[in-house]
Order: sequence, then structure tokens, then C-alpha cells
Amino acid sequence: MTMAMLANPGRRRVLGLAGGAAAALGLGWFLKDYTQLGRSGVAKLKIVFFVTPDGLGAAGRGSFPHGLWLEKKVGADHSDFALLEASKELEPYRSQALFLSSLSLGQNFIGHNGHNFVLRDNPGTKASVDYLLGRHLTGLNPTLGGIFATPSVGSNEAFIVSHSEAGPRSVMPDPARLFQIIFGAKSSRSELKGAHLLDLANEDIKTLRQKVTGSERQKLDLHLDSVEQTQKDLAEIQNPTCESISEPDIPNFLDAANREQVQVAHAKVVAAALSCGLARVATIQQGRTTDQRGIGDILSIASHSASHSNMGGTIEEWLTSRKWFVKQARLLMDQLKALPDPDVAGDTLLQHTLVVFTSEMSDGQLENSYDMPLVLMGGASGLLQSGGNSGRLFDLASQADKTDYLGSMVTYQRIWSTLAQLVGTSVPYGGNIDRVDGLFNFS
Repeated sequence: MTMAMLANPGRRRVLGLAGGAAAALGLGWFLKDYTQLGRSGVAKLKIVFFVTPDGLGAAGRGSFPHGLWLEKKVGADHSDFALLEASKELEPYRSQALFLSSLSLGQNFIGHNGHNFVLRDNPGTKASVDYLLGRHLTGLNPTLGGIFATPSVGSNEAFIVSHSEAGPRSVMPDPARLFQIIFGAKSSRSELKGAHLLDLANEDIKTLRQKVTGSERQKLDLHLDSVEQTQKDLAEIQNPTCESISEPDIPNFLDAANREQVQVAHAKVVAAALSCGLARVATIQQGRTTDQRGIGDILSIASHSASHSNMGGTIEEWLTSRKWFVKQARLLMDQLKALPDPDVAGDTLLQHTLVVFTSEMSDGQLENSYDMPLVLMGGASGLLQSGGNSGRLFDLASQADKTDYLGSMVTYQRIWSTLAQLVGTSVPYGGNIDRVDGLFNFS
């Protein structure tokens, strides 16, 4: 009998609160890694991709001739730029924000097919960057990879932004189901109530000890010592986020009337998973492209219709819907700021998180995918060149890899390649994947 016997399926139930890490990789590895939670002091970058449907109002119309997103500025680098009606929602985090301009998807007028390209390579044939980074930047539960939360997307996987090598990833519009996948089902958690996380694992090792001899018994004795020490360590470093997180309960999670409640629930589950150290990469897709739902009492018509004046949407509805979507990004930032970082004691989660906020198109009225809106936000462990107290608007035209009658643009796949290089990996994309300078502090 070997230590691999500790990784039997029965232990997955016992260690549900740890996200199945011990069951998946063996208790020895789990103990070694879990004892570092909140103790190592070594900053570990977390990344959240936050994708809004139907554009962010970058083009002008009516009483908003410059659009809703950002003031247009000529030249490369600016700190004296104006946030317009939609982006004003991000004002509390302006000092931690790098706004980028002169960006494009692989084609200029992909329209509502942009969801197939926005997080991927230019041809839209490879796995998306969030999926790739989720496999590289693992938390305590490597089987989670990158979390994919899809509030208000519905059940149709034909309209999502995240892809593995095999195709679109599974949607998860129910925040309760997302919670169960990350933290375990209610039945698993209730069985552990009143007991230490590792108590039952400890008993399992003691039972095995009676059945082995020689060197295998010595290994078990070492692990028993590790369990006992880990119990003492965990008693000192328990993360209140992991103790208090509760399963959302929103029965009608696809009802437009509950949209804001569902959106907030998804953000809370994702933030809690990062704060507990279970994962380091997550994606929140706020809704499917051509979003067919309203927003409760805030927006009575479909979000997609609100972005099109020729589909019945008014200027006011366009403004209301875009501001609401951007507000959700700000509320996510608030969640990250309120929670502790799992790796550096005394720091907030936001201090070590990079939030990548964008849409699958530039503006829903024109359905164009050039001069795309993209903002990088958060403390990011000091790796983001956000420009100080005023924030930063950075025009990438001088580094363009795509030039046509619409101007000189950097394509998204180079941003994703640059982000991958920052965390020590690469993307398997063809064509130009050269680093974009001026975004991050590389060591």
C-alpha cells in the first residue's frame, strides 16, 4: 500500500471545503501547499477577465457626440484625460487604471461574432487566454483552472467568450451551481460542521497506519505529524472569507428582474474563491452577445436593443445600460478591495489582482471591432504601469501590427501574449505575438 491510496474518491467528500485538492493530488502535496496560505508573504498575481456584451459606447451619437467611453486624445501617453458618462463609474479606481486605445480584433467589422475572438487569437481558432492562464496560474485546487462565471448568459454556449482547445466552455448562469463547483455541495459542507477541515483525513491516515509496515509506515507517521502541525497552523491563519461565504439562493436566476442580484452573487463567489486561494484566474461574462434581457427596474427593454437606436432603443436607454454594465466592474473591484489576499498577510485581494475589463465589440450601434475599449485595473502586485494618481490613457498606435484605412491598431492577441509573458508562459497563437511595451513592469 502506498501514499497514493490517500487519493481515493471517498476523500473528495471529506475534503470538499478544500476544493478537492487533497483528493486530486495526494494529501502530502496538499498539506505542504495549504500550510503556506496567508503565511508565505510572497505576492501571487490573480487575474480576472470581465467582459461586457454589446460594446461600451465608444462611438458618438445624438447628445453624446464623443460617445460614452473616453475622451479622444492625440499622442501616446496621457494623465489629463476625461472619463465620459460610462467610464465615470470607474472613477474610484482611476489611480489604478490603465486605459488603452488603438486596439482592434483581427477584423474591423466582426460584429456580434466578436465573442469568438475577444479573448483568443486573431483567427479565433485557439484556446482563449483566460483558459490558458488558468491552467498555468493554479491555486490550491488545480482542477478548477480558471473559473468561468456567466451571469445572464443563459444556456446557449454559442455566444460565450471563453474557449478551451475543445471548444466553448460550459456556461454557469446559476450562482448557486457555481458556488457548489468551487466550494462543494451543501451535504459535503454540513458533514464537516463543527469539525476541523483535516480531522477526518487524520482519522483516515491512522486507519491506514494499522495496515502498513516498514518504510510505508514511516511515511504515514511523517504525514500524521504534518496533519497535526497543519491543524495548529490553520487555527492561526483561518481566512474569514472562507469561513463566512454562503451559497447564493436565487431561484429565478435567469429572470431579468433578478439580474443585478445574480450579477453581484457571481462576483462575490469569484472574489471569495480568489481570497480563499482556491484559484488565481477567473472570467466573468456579464451576458451573451446580442443580450436579450433587460435589467429589472433599471432597463425594461433588452440590453441589445438599448444599444441600437434602430431597434427601438433611446439615447437614455443606451446610456443607462452602458453605465450599469460598467458599474458592475466597479462593484467587482469593491469586492476585491474588501477581501484579504490569501498570500500576503494584511494586504487586500485587490492589491494583488489585475482586472481586465473589455467587451466583444467597440460600440453596439455600429457593431465595430476597431478602437476597442480595454482597461487594465487593480494593484496587480505592482506590475501594472497605471500612471499614478491620475490613471493613464495609453495610445498604442506606434506599436501597431495592423494598419488600414481605419488607422493603426494593436490586435488583442498581442495584449494576451504580453500578459502571458508577464506570468512566465506563452500563448500558442500564430502571427504577431510580440510584446506590447509600456503595459507592465517586467523583471
